[in-house]
Amino acid sequence: MTRRAALVAAAFSLHSLAVRILEGPGPFSAAGTSVVRVVVSYWVAALSVGAIVGMGLPLGRTALGAGLLGGLGGAAVVAASAFAFVTPDQWASVVPTAVLAVGLIGGPLCGLVIWAAYLPERPRPTRRRVAQSRRAP
Repeated sequence: MTRRAALVAAAFSLHSLAVRILEGPGPFSAAGTSVVRVVVSYWVAALSVGAIVGMGLPLGRTALGAGLLGGLGGAAVVAASAFAFVTPDQWASVVPTAVLAVGLIGGPLCGLVIWAAYLPERPRPTRRRVAQSRRAP
């Protein structure tokens, strides 16, 4: 799991716990879930996305690879979130649709945005480098 994924899961978990303490079980009951299921889904999503990104990190150096990692990570997040909000009898119908619609479309977009934001500065060609590349056979 990456440090960022753990921080996001911890922040979301603290928010859910604060809602439970301040508002009681009402918001979770209205959504058909519990605070435990929500917190577990955050940590499952963080673990799965951390593993996907960690193993596929070399792919993330290119835009295509970042989009692929984003799609896989998005699908994992949506599937983990479905655990918290979808009843088991609805998983067969809701989860594949949600994973396809949200995870595999929004995930690559997020992957590309993150790739563009965190990509180290590319060296700009200088006159010296350009001249050297023209001389090279």
